Formats: sequence, structure tokens, C-alpha cells
Amino acid sequence: MIKINDLKVEQLKDLLREKELPCTGLKAELVQRLTEAVKGDEVFLSAGSSEYCSATSDEMVDDGAKMLQAQMNVLTDMMKNLISVVQTSVVNQNGENTFQRPASTTAPLHEFSVGNPIENVRDVASLLPEFDPLNNNSLNSIQFVRRVEMLKSAYRWSDNTILFVVQQKLLGSAKLWIDTQEIFVTWEQFRNKFLQDFPCDENPASVHIKLSKSYRYANESPQEYFYRMVAIGRRGCLREEEVAHHIINGINDSDLRKVISRRYLILNDLLQDINTYCGYNSIKYDGKNRNAENDMKFNNVNRNGTIPKQTVRK
Repeated sequence: MIKINDLKVEQLKDLLREKELPCTGLKAELVQRLTEAVKGDEVFLSAGSSEYCSATSDEMVDDGAKMLQAQMNVLTDMMKNLISVVQTSVVNQNGENTFQRPASTTAPLHEFSVGNPIENVRDVASLLPEFDPLNNNSLNSIQFVRRVEMLKSAYRWSDNTILFVVQQKLLGSAKLWIDTQEIFVTWEQFRNKFLQDFPCDENPASVHIKLSKSYRYANESPQEYFYRMVAIGRRGCLREEEVAHHIINGINDSDLRKVISRRYLILNDLLQDINTYCGYNSIKYDGKNRNAENDMKFNNVNRNGTIPKQTVRK
């Protein structure tokens, strides 16, 4: 049994046709006509009417499911786009920060980058070498650029960070040079202009001559002399064996020269022998001082075991 008021217009018309009654008019008229015919407000649906109702219900369910699925697809696409935008704005495929800083050599906007925790400006400045074209102990232009690029590659520093910090590591005439330049946007632009204006004029022959005329200063420790000679040798890209030979020839301590008179292929071996000699001499010197002090005290004691008045400290 089903309420007549719940029937659809087509169902009402089918039932009225079965009873050979007029099936025209509005739904209210059809309901009233059918109610009067069956003398009640409920009817039995025939098989055809039931199938029609079921089919109609299934169609409605299918339509609702399709609409729901379409809405879900739209929401899914929106979420994918949102995730893609967020990921792109934070980290690129290499894990580097893709935040676009201004195209200039100003300080980085953040103390740490999102993709690289080793991009603190102070840390970068502490690792980069200084460049002074008039200082013989400074790296030459090619060595300076090579050192910067090795650190840049190892720690994945951005061009903006490198350009900002490198300007602080230029000294002397190099500082005056950078102040007269246009703002560099990329590291490649800076490197090309830098090497063009500061060409490396060092050659092995001139470095050999310079090392052969260098000797250890009177107030210079053996270790300080060693590192000074190594810096000069590396400016001319000399082999370690050649630099070691010049270091030994420049030593003015005959005892030390005897200790390091052998041939050295590695500079670190020479440095270890120098450190060993200096350490031994330091201990030996301290022992001599203590013995001399004890002898002085012994000589100042009288035969009766008392210390003369003039030796007693007031």
C-alpha cells in the first residue's frame, strides 16, 4: 500500500487509465479523482508502476552519485594544486630554497634558508678567505676564486649569499675596485670581471726566485716561517717537494737544519719534524733554567748553612 498523495503524476495517470478514468488535469485533480475511485487514500501499485518507481529512484540515486563524484573530483584537483604550490614555494627538487630574493647583492632576507641550514651570513664569512692583491701572503685571484667556488659547491650557497659576503673579504685595492663596480647579479658575472681586472701574474720561475731569497726572521718562530713560505709557494703552484727544499735552505738555525736535512716529498712531514725539534728544545731550555737557578741558590749558601744577608729578599 502506498499513499496516493505520494504518487507521481505518471503513476497517477497509469492507475487512472487502468480504471478507465480521465487522466488529464493537475496532480491535485488526479489525486482527488483516484481517491474517489478507490474510496480511500491508499492504493496497491501494479508491477509496472513499481518498476517505474524503482527505475525512477535508481536514476535519482545515480544522478546524485554522479554529482557527488564530480564534486569530489573538483575538490581533489584543488587540493593537488594547493599542495603543488606550497611545495614549489618552499623547496625545489634539489632541496634548495626557491624564494626569489631581489636581484642584487643585498644581505639575504633570512638568517637561515629553508633548504640549507649552513647559509648563515656570519658562518659563510668565517669560512671564506680574504683577498689582498698587494699582500704576498694572500691567495692570488685564481686561488681565491677556486676556494670560493669549492666552498659554494660543498655547502650549496646561493649566488646572493656569496656575492654579499665576498665583497666583505676584499681588502686594499680590491676593496676600492668593488666600490666602483656595478652591482653584480650572479656569481659568474663577478668571477669573470674579477679575474679580468686581477689577472694572476705569478709564474713558477718568479716564485722560485722569491723563495730562494727568503729566510727566517730573527723574531719569527720556525712554524711561522714554515707557513709563510708555504703560502708563497702555493701562489706559484709549486710542488710540495720544491717548497720544502726552499724552507730548509732558509733556516738559519744550524741544529734545526741538521734535523731536517733529509729530502721531504710531503710538507706535513717537514712540519712534524720542525714541531718535534721545537718541543724538544723547549723542554731542554726549561731544564737548563731550573739547573741554573738551583746552582745560584747553592752558591749563595754559607758553609754553616745560612744564607748571607745580602741574598735575602726584603
